[in-house]
Amino acid sequence: MFTNLKSSLFISLFLFLVPIIAFLNNINLPQISLLEVYLISASQFALFLILLFFSFTVHYFFLKKKIEFKIFFLANSTIFFFLLFFQNVKSLLFFEKQNFILDEIFTLLIFIILYLFILYSFKKNFILICRFLIIFIFLQFSYFLYNLVNIRFSNEFEAKLEQRGDDLLHYDILSKKDKKNSPNIFFVILDGMMTLESAEKLKIIKDKKKIIDTFSKNNIIYKKDFLVNYDQTYLSLAALLQGSYPVKENSNKYRTRKDFFPFFILNQKKDNNFFKILRKTNKDFFWLGNSGVSCQNNIYINCISDNKKLKFSSIINLFYFDSIYIYLFNKILINTNSYEAINFFINPKSKLGDNNIYLLHILNPHPPYYLNKNCEIQKNLMEKLANKIEIEIEYYGYAYNCLLNMTNNFIKKISKYNDKDLIFIMGDHGWSFDEETMKRSNLNVKENRFKTFFSYKIPKKCEKTEKPNSIVNVMRFALNCSGDTKTNYLKDLQYISFFEGDKNYGKVFIKN
Repeated sequence: MFTNLKSSLFISLFLFLVPIIAFLNNINLPQISLLEVYLISASQFALFLILLFFSFTVHYFFLKKKIEFKIFFLANSTIFFFLLFFQNVKSLLFFEKQNFILDEIFTLLIFIILYLFILYSFKKNFILICRFLIIFIFLQFSYFLYNLVNIRFSNEFEAKLEQRGDDLLHYDILSKKDKKNSPNIFFVILDGMMTLESAEKLKIIKDKKKIIDTFSKNNIIYKKDFLVNYDQTYLSLAALLQGSYPVKENSNKYRTRKDFFPFFILNQKKDNNFFKILRKTNKDFFWLGNSGVSCQNNIYINCISDNKKLKFSSIINLFYFDSIYIYLFNKILINTNSYEAINFFINPKSKLGDNNIYLLHILNPHPPYYLNKNCEIQKNLMEKLANKIEIEIEYYGYAYNCLLNMTNNFIKKISKYNDKDLIFIMGDHGWSFDEETMKRSNLNVKENRFKTFFSYKIPKKCEKTEKPNSIVNVMRFALNCSGDTKTNYLKDLQYISFFEGDKNYGKVFIKN
């Protein structure tokens, strides 16, 4: 039965189909469009043809007398399938440290050894392995058909999912099917934006009261003593979007940032609290990124850009998110829009629809600086700066004051389009300079990183709603205000985290 080439090609082709049907699970299937299925399928089929051509060429010139082509090609298809899980294996086996390239090399060596083992096993037990692969493929397709038939029970399935946790925000969410006239929610993240109080002490701003008064004239409220729950962006923004603590002191030690921002919103294959919020409230999510990471379309993420090439490429890119092929696709397909968020902040579009969540992640006022004294975006600004603390504070100050002015203008423009929209402009964490500079201004280096800028504008109907005191409760407040939930706030906790390379990396500790 498995002695001819057709059988090997048939099994290989279905191995390429398995990742597609595995992706079309109970959660993704009701939301994915036919276009996305087509693009993913076309990319897999293209890779199948490339692998077929590569295998034939290598076999014809080098291996014709050593191994049958049907065995060689099926072995290649099998290792291709395993390489779709390259990132998962890497994060399971190793810690990402400062020299994380070594982790990639070690993981690659493991897959090379696995490939040699597969070649040897296929030569010795080809028929037995073919039978195993057919059973595996059959089970995968059977599960897919089961999901397809039972898709009408997806609401019941969702309800079961939501009962897995005591403090999950989505447990209290009220389903909203009508998007019309529902307010938008804007989260504008100013990276490393310290409080007005700290900025005044450091003489970055001249008069805190004058700024607050200007805000008040535009119905913008500045909240003093607002706290961040984590001192690093990837944890802080995960807490914001999920409305819960992504990691606590008693949590298992994490090895990579894969479960945190931005990776958890990019990984559409793995469900999370934020995706559940979007599904339950029927909200669309728009993400505007920066030079660190830019928007990529998936079944949950919408990009402001009208570039169809970018949209199509990001759909394909994110399907291979956990694979080794992501390195190649990142180079070929994705073009980073370094200033997308700040450009939108300066000049938002007038047609924004209803019931959407917008996340603008502006990579300022902390370095890399790109706003000059006149608030103009200057791409090569950092190249001209000397490495002196005085220069750093000066350009941090330029960016800080520019962003304050932009805050006023942005809220004016958004309110003109829809006065019912909720707008939150905040830092993901505070900022500190060298210890000597901070000490001269009676500021603590570590403490200042836990204090951040927070301002907001909300509809009048929400003025009596309890306001959040830390980032983890901002989403809860926003959904309470917009009528999507009736949920309580979590306790405002603060956790100290650590950078890669530190012995405590992967753990957080309660801040005293």
